Amino acid sequence: MHRTYLGGIERGERNPSYTNIMKVADALGIDAWELLRRARELEG
Repeated sequence: MHRTYLGGIERGERNPSYTNIMKVADALGIDAWELLRRARELEG
């Protein structure tokens, strides 16, 4: 995954596919549901 693509996800400019969500979660060592839960908490 290219760093500019990942940066776009972090800034909310890109919407990652299910596969890329799984890759990010795996790289962070957490489950995908935990990644999404944490993202949701940061929204509000």
